[in-house]
Amino acid sequence: MGNNYEKYSIDIINGMIDWVRVIDKDHNIVFMNKVMKDQVGDFVGMKCYRGIGLDSPCPNCITDETLKTGKTHTKEETVGDRIFSVASSPIRDENGRVSSAVEVFRDITKEKMLEQKIINQNNKLNANLCFAKTLQQKMLPGKGTVNGSVLIDYLYIPSEMLGGDLFDVFPVDDKSTAIYIFDISGHGVMSSMITMFVRQTVRALAEGGCSPSMVLEGLLEKFNKLGLEHDSFITILYGEYNSDSSTFTYSNGGHNPPLLLRSGNTQFAEGTGIPVCCLGREYRYEEYTLKLEKDDYLYLYTDGITETRNSSGEFLGLEGLAGAVRQDNSMASIIKTVYDFSEGRLFDDIALIEVKIL
Repeated sequence: MGNNYEKYSIDIINGMIDWVRVIDKDHNIVFMNKVMKDQVGDFVGMKCYRGIGLDSPCPNCITDETLKTGKTHTKEETVGDRIFSVASSPIRDENGRVSSAVEVFRDITKEKMLEQKIINQNNKLNANLCFAKTLQQKMLPGKGTVNGSVLIDYLYIPSEMLGGDLFDVFPVDDKSTAIYIFDISGHGVMSSMITMFVRQTVRALAEGGCSPSMVLEGLLEKFNKLGLEHDSFITILYGEYNSDSSTFTYSNGGHNPPLLLRSGNTQFAEGTGIPVCCLGREYRYEEYTLKLEKDDYLYLYTDGITETRNSSGEFLGLEGLAGAVRQDNSMASIIKTVYDFSEGRLFDDIALIEVKIL
């Protein structure tokens, strides 16, 4: 029975696709299974390092550790052009003392090649994301005076490397300045790509002489031609400030209402409309007019601010933002209020643009 069991065990080991060998206390190879002999040669009786093509002992010999500690140790080993996961386990004699070690070599070359391929792809993707982030940052308007009639400041904090919120300010003509902000559903790569589409489309429509309502209707038409999923949408508030009439004429595509700060008091402007989405193909947007005065502040913002939650799950809300603006309307103070309210937990893109009337 003993001989049959031993033969049966040897047959099993020889049938394995993994390499198996036994190393004695003097680091000599006393056994190699068939597949290992077939692939590297018969090195029984030689030092263990010879059996894997080395001329000197391994600098990190796990079998040496196994023989010393009586515990299993693992490492990765390169043999020729192949990479193996090697496990060294103790073999004990009838008295329980460690007499030798069995090493099992499992070929992980394909796995390591795939791992390296994934790493290379991730590095390439990260480089592309960094480039896209730089490009998106360059799309932000300059801070300061625009068209000699408004002073611009803003905050922009994407929740990921790339954001789905964006805004722009640019002269339409000598008297009119386009001011708008929008929020793409979701965030990340897909949303950031749509921000470029929105910016290009809005500029083309505005510079082509379209009124605020026509800009949103044109954006709606072009957006629907993209054939995106039904859950993709854009909220946008687009307006133009005319310095001759001191009016801000705007249309609202499902976005938060403008916030006006005048002489320390705040009020939200009227204006509603549906988001830019596949459900509103024939929708016609209304236009609203807000009369502004010198030293008024107008704020456009995304719901990353108003929908910020505290630890109790409460929203900062419109009144929370208005209160922050009344208390101190500096950008640093407003964002501090948002951070303090949320205890630093921001889960959505944040965009806030401040327009001071000169």
